[in-house]
Amino acid sequence: MKYKKIIGSITVLFLVMGLLIAYSFIYDYLCKTRVYSDISQKISDEVLSANLQIVQCKTEVDSVRYSAGFGAVVFQKVDNRYYVLTAYHAVNSLENTILRVLDYNAKIHFPLKEYYERLPVATVEYYDEKYDLAILSFQSGENISVLKIADSSPNYKERIVCISKPYSERSTLITYGKVISKKPVEVIFDDGSKTNCIIKHSAYADSGSSGSVVLNENCEIAGITIGGGKDIFRNFKSGYAMPSEQINIFLSEWKNNYTNSN
Repeated sequence: MKYKKIIGSITVLFLVMGLLIAYSFIYDYLCKTRVYSDISQKISDEVLSANLQIVQCKTEVDSVRYSAGFGAVVFQKVDNRYYVLTAYHAVNSLENTILRVLDYNAKIHFPLKEYYERLPVATVEYYDEKYDLAILSFQSGENISVLKIADSSPNYKERIVCISKPYSERSTLITYGKVISKKPVEVIFDDGSKTNCIIKHSAYADSGSSGSVVLNENCEIAGITIGGGKDIFRNFKSGYAMPSEQINIFLSEWKNNYTNSN
């Protein structure tokens, strides 16, 4: 009888583990593939063109090393200079590094000097580690769209869209989800750093999504992706974004800083 109980307990344990693993992979798949058709119809080429990829070109002893890139979104244009929002942690170490700008259509990163030298160079204009946000600018004669920043942050259960290019994808990935945090939360990253006022959401994001845009249902900038969480099976659990209300405060501080320095 005791032997049967042990076998039964082991069987139940394996069943529970199987269900947890299945749930993990199914949730990951759903978060990556769900589509809200009414919102997807609003994701035009104009909206997509505001989403960029920034590649770090780091000069070493006898070569140049190219990163896989991170996301950015255009929020302002002055003459032929574009200003973009991205995540600060993506640009916090730029010694001997040039930032090159790729459009959302760029599907493959060619590790060729000649290829990257044709691309615009981005400059860091302002950053604040507190928000994990940075502003870059670059000059271009191309007609690139500018997206409006939402006045208010998305609330709990409101639908959102993420546009990014994770390392695992060869082209731009558009994912859909909802805000799953009832109020802003503090996130502690692997390196021990902390960021406050974060919203969590269920739109798929992965390594390489940092700096990418989170849109609301009106295709306005509702947040900037600064990271994400994974479960014990290394599948997607939630995305982290700095919401638009904090972005607007960050931009006000940038403008005040610029005014005071001139």
